Amino acid sequence: MRRMQVGAQLLRVALCALSLMGMLGAPAIAAPAREISVDALWYGMRADGPTGGASTVIVGVEPNSRGSLRVGFYEDVAGGSGTTWRASGWMATVLAYLTLGVDLSQYRISFDVAGQIDGPSAGGLLTTALLAALLGDTVRPDATMTGIINPDGTIGPVGGIPHKIDGAAARGKKLVLVPYGQRFDVDIKLKRPVDLVERGRARGVEVREVRHLAEVYAALTGRPLPLPKPTGDPQPEVSSAVQSKLRDRVQGLFRRCQGLAAKIKAAGQLDEALQGMAGQAARSLTMADQAFGQGLFAVAYDRLVTATVLAESVVLGVEVGRAFREGGEGGARRYLESLRKPANTKLDALIKRLDQTRAQTLADGAALAEGYGMATEAAGSLLLSQMREGEMNVLLKQATEQNRQGPGPAAPAGGAPGRQQFGTETVDGQHGVVVKSVGRGTLAERAGVRPGDVMLQLNGVTVPNAATFQQWMDNAPAGTQLNVLVGREGRTMVLTAVAEAAPAPPAAPALSAKAAEQIGQKLYEAGFFLRVADLLLDLAEDRVAVGFGLGGAPAPPAAALQKSAQLFRTSADAVMNYFDGVVLQGQATEAGVSLAIFRWAFMAQDLEYALAYSTYVALNQLSLSASPYAKLGPSMMLYSTASSLIAKYYSLGAELGEGGTIKSVKEKPLISMLDFALQNTRESIALAKQNGVDPVFATLYYEAAQSLREGAVEEKLTALAYLWQATAHARLLASLTGGLRATPARPAAR
Repeated sequence: MRRMQVGAQLLRVALCALSLMGMLGAPAIAAPAREISVDALWYGMRADGPTGGASTVIVGVEPNSRGSLRVGFYEDVAGGSGTTWRASGWMATVLAYLTLGVDLSQYRISFDVAGQIDGPSAGGLLTTALLAALLGDTVRPDATMTGIINPDGTIGPVGGIPHKIDGAAARGKKLVLVPYGQRFDVDIKLKRPVDLVERGRARGVEVREVRHLAEVYAALTGRPLPLPKPTGDPQPEVSSAVQSKLRDRVQGLFRRCQGLAAKIKAAGQLDEALQGMAGQAARSLTMADQAFGQGLFAVAYDRLVTATVLAESVVLGVEVGRAFREGGEGGARRYLESLRKPANTKLDALIKRLDQTRAQTLADGAALAEGYGMATEAAGSLLLSQMREGEMNVLLKQATEQNRQGPGPAAPAGGAPGRQQFGTETVDGQHGVVVKSVGRGTLAERAGVRPGDVMLQLNGVTVPNAATFQQWMDNAPAGTQLNVLVGREGRTMVLTAVAEAAPAPPAAPALSAKAAEQIGQKLYEAGFFLRVADLLLDLAEDRVAVGFGLGGAPAPPAAALQKSAQLFRTSADAVMNYFDGVVLQGQATEAGVSLAIFRWAFMAQDLEYALAYSTYVALNQLSLSASPYAKLGPSMMLYSTASSLIAKYYSLGAELGEGGTIKSVKEKPLISMLDFALQNTRESIALAKQNGVDPVFATLYYEAAQSLREGAVEEKLTALAYLWQATAHARLLASLTGGLRATPARPAAR
C-alpha cells in the first residue's frame, strides 16, 4: 500500500509490471479496420442563456504494423478538440486495455470529432465506442450518454445535464444515459435542480441512470461486455508469509514515529498550529497501535504513515524556526543542506540497489517497479524543495537590496527574480525562462548572453523556472563549466562560462513582517519536501521487501515492459494536463493568479496532488535509471493518482476547507461508487485466485479500504482510491492466466 492523502499514504499496489503481461499473454483481437460513430453531448453559454447540443465523434481502430501503440485525434477546425478531450481519449484507451487485456500495440486508434468540443464528460461514451470497435459490435444511433469514466469503469457525475438532454432531443435521440445519483441536476437557466427523467419524457427521451461501463455497454450496444465472473464471493485474506513481511515493516515505522515523538516532547511548548498536528499524529499512532494488536497490519501501516507525515511536519516546524532564529539566512541554508545531502545520498544508494537487483518473477518485477516509482516520487520532491529554496533566496536577495546602505550597484528595475552571480535578470515567460537584462562585466555578458534569450537547459538539464535557474547558478562551485542551451530568434545555441567564486555574503537583512512570513513559508515548504523525500525512500524499501521473492510466473522481457510503460507514461501526462485544465486553471483564474502560483498553494492543501506533481516533474526532468521498471513504475503511479484526483475534485466535486480538509463532496455518488467498488474488488480478487494467482497487494488494499470507508469523507475518498487500485491489480493478475481473455470480433446481434 502506498498513498499519502493529507497525511495518509498507503503502500501502492505493484501492478505496474503486471500490466505488460496483458499485452504479452492475451490473444489479439483479430478485428479489421472498424469505425464507430457516436454523438457526444455538450452544453455551453450563449447570449440568450445556456444551450445544449451534440457533436459527432468517430472512433476508429485499424491494424498497425509498427508494433507500438498509436492514438490520434482529428478535428475539422483548428483547436476543435481541447486538452481534456484528448485526455479522455487516452483514458478510454487505458480502460479498453484493462478491460479486455488486448495488445493495443497492434492497433492504430483514432478519435475524430466534428466542430469544437472539450471537457471530460464524454469519457464513458468514448470508452464504450472504442470497446465496440475492438469487439465488432455497433452502437445504437438513437442513444448516447454523458458521464466521466473512472479508473475502475464506474461512471462519474458531470454538469449541465438538463441542457445536454435538450441537445440530445434536438438530435433525435431516444435514450440518454446519465451517471447514477444525478436524476436531479441543476438547470442553469432556472437556477434550480430539475428531474431529468421528467425533462427527458417531456421531450420524447428516456433518461436512465447507470453506474458502470458494463451497464453502459449493454444499453448502447445491446450486447454484454465480456467481463468474467468468479465462482462464489469469498472474503479476501492476506497470506501468513505476506503478513509476516508487512508486520516487520510496520514495526520499523513504529520506531520512526517514536523517535519523532521524543523530539516533539523535547521541544516543549508548541504554537497552536504545531500542537494541532502533534495531536493528530498522536491519535493516528494510537489507531495504528490498535490495528496492529488486531493483526490488521495493512491498516496499521496506513495509520502509521499518517502519523509519520504529521510528526515530521511538527519536528520540521520546530527545527526550521530554531535554525532561522539562531543562524539567520545562513542557518536556514545550512539546515536545508543537512536534510538534502543525506536524502540525495539515500536516493543514489537506492537506485544503485534497484539497478543491481534482477527480477526472476513477475512479482519481483512488480516490486521493482514500485520501488522505482517511489524513488522517482522522492526525486521529484527533492526538485520541488530545490525550487522553493530558490524562491526563498530570491526574496532574501531582494531584502538585501532594499536594506543596503551606502554606495553600491543598483538593483535591476523592478527587482524581478533571477538576478544572481551569473549576471542576468530573468523572468518566467510563455516559452521558458527569459533574460530581461545582462549586467556589465558579468559572466553572462562574457559568455554572450543577450536580453531576450530563453534559457532552455543548463548542462543538459531543463530549466524549470527563473528561481531555480538562479539557484543552480548560485550553487555552482568555482571552476564549474556552465553549458547553457539558449533559444534566440528561432534557433538554439550553447553558451559556455566558468563559475567564479562568489563574493562574501552580506550581513543578514532586516526583514519586514511580510517578507519574513513569505521567506519562512518557502523555507518550511523546502524543508517539508526534503523530509517527505526521505520518508518516500524508506517506503520504497518497504515495497521491495514486501513484494520481492513471492514466486510465481517468470519476469517478462524488457521490450514488453517498455511497451506498457509508454502507454501509461503518455496517458499519465495527458491526465495531469486534464487535471490542470479541468480543476486547477479555473480556480487559479478565480483567485486572480497564474496556474504556476496557484499550483504551489494547492500542493500545500493536498499532499496527494503534491506527490503526483513531484512524480510528473521528475519524469520530465530526470533520468534515474535505464531499467524499464524505472519508467513503468512511476508512469503507472502517476496515472493512477491523477485519475483519482480527477474523480475527487471534478466528478465528486470535493471542496477544500481550512487546512486542506474536505468540507463538501457529492455524497450519494461517493457512497454508490464505494459500494460498487467494494463488490467489484472482492470479485476481482476471487477471480484472480480462481485462476491460480494470489493478488497480494490487492488484498492489502482491500483490508485498508474496509477500515477507511467507515471514517470521515476524506477517508472514504482514500478508500475509494484503494479499491480502484485493488480491482485493477487483481484483474491484471487474472489476465496473466487467461482469466480475462478478450473475445474476438463477433457477429452483430440478431
